[in-house]
Amino acid sequence: MPSLLDAVEYEGFWWLLNDPDNQVSGKLCYFPNGGIRLNLLLKSEVYYSLFENFTDPEIIQGYVLNQGSYINHITLVYCYRSGDFSSTSDGLVKIEYSAQLAIFGAHYKNLDEIIIKTLTVYYTYLEDWLRLDNLIFDTRRQILGDEVSVETKYERKKPLEIRLDVISSTIYCCSDIEDTTATNEINWKESAYIDIRPDSSQSLIWYFEKTVHMRNLLAFLSGVPIYQIRLHALVTENGVPNMLSIILPVNYPQYLFDSVIKPFMTLTTEVLGQQIGSIFQAWFRRYEELGTSLELALGVLYSNHMFTKFEFLALMQSLESYHRVLNPNCQRAYQDKFGQSQIRECHLIERLEELYSELPIELKWQIGINDSSLTLKSLVQTRNFYTHYGDRKGDVLDGVDLHNAVAVIARFFAILIFYKELDIPVDQIKEAFLTSRPYGFWGKRFF
Repeated sequence: MPSLLDAVEYEGFWWLLNDPDNQVSGKLCYFPNGGIRLNLLLKSEVYYSLFENFTDPEIIQGYVLNQGSYINHITLVYCYRSGDFSSTSDGLVKIEYSAQLAIFGAHYKNLDEIIIKTLTVYYTYLEDWLRLDNLIFDTRRQILGDEVSVETKYERKKPLEIRLDVISSTIYCCSDIEDTTATNEINWKESAYIDIRPDSSQSLIWYFEKTVHMRNLLAFLSGVPIYQIRLHALVTENGVPNMLSIILPVNYPQYLFDSVIKPFMTLTTEVLGQQIGSIFQAWFRRYEELGTSLELALGVLYSNHMFTKFEFLALMQSLESYHRVLNPNCQRAYQDKFGQSQIRECHLIERLEELYSELPIELKWQIGINDSSLTLKSLVQTRNFYTHYGDRKGDVLDGVDLHNAVAVIARFFAILIFYKELDIPVDQIKEAFLTSRPYGFWGKRFF
């Protein structure tokens, strides 16, 4: 299967799950950012007898063709009619379905049947995070008469093995080189992937959840949005191993289609060294509890066209949600207007001050809150202005100041997670942010 960044088309024959004897011809198309589309061409009587009442079939099965021969079983999952039918001059009917998931390699009646031993995931920029550019190449040319013989050798990196007891699995970060050297041209292609190998076979849904957690960790460490671009699953059917390829459509940003662009990475394997295993373990252990605050922040990282005010509010909420996880019963004593002692819930400014106080001075300088115009108080006053819209009170940030505030809050939240949750040493965090570009953590600001 090609990368999910590439468009593909397959001719084949298709049928509804409840009627495999009535097969109809059609074309399966996949387009990046366009999803999975199945265009069927069938006789009108077949449409009215079989397909008219099935606007949202959960499963459509089929075979696809390649150069005139059947090459694959395909299962399309969670299908729905995505366009009106039309008739041709010769009495045939055209209809289109979309699917949320395509599985190449087997026919299934439902997702519960899919039990996977190992899932291989290719992510964007994984080669950069694993630092494959550090591979050592030795190229030699030998001229024999009019011919040039080229021999390329390289030092392959050993797979990075990480044991995750929290999910009873071992993962392997692997790299490979495809040598495409021609007679008079030296060329090679780097690739990297992650194998997820649980102690016992698991469902497809279980794997999907873990790939999302993995993707989010890589994005958080690197400071760059990460996307799945290829999925392969190893299953066993009747004692025989079988490799499935899976298409799970994603909305990819346009810059991924420009091969010239290279992102700036922050915490790569080279920087993290031997701590990578404990970082992965901590992330998977804490993800369920911290998921809301993490995903609010990551939503800003992955957004392409979010207004600055929305980014600001999402990141402020991620900080508040994070503090609520750490201190679910945060309270303060106070005296009411009658002089009576009362207990109230912590205000947002108190929550931020508590989080800020837990960071060492070296990391506080990396955040950028020391500026006189950008303080914890001004962040809270700006947040209150946008959530309780009315007259401006205090130092409400706007324009360039609000843009800078978004970068400051992003760094604040990221440093908290690195330092408190992933236990990354202060020197490594400092180095990551010192070498970052202006506004230097969220990758969308690098493109």
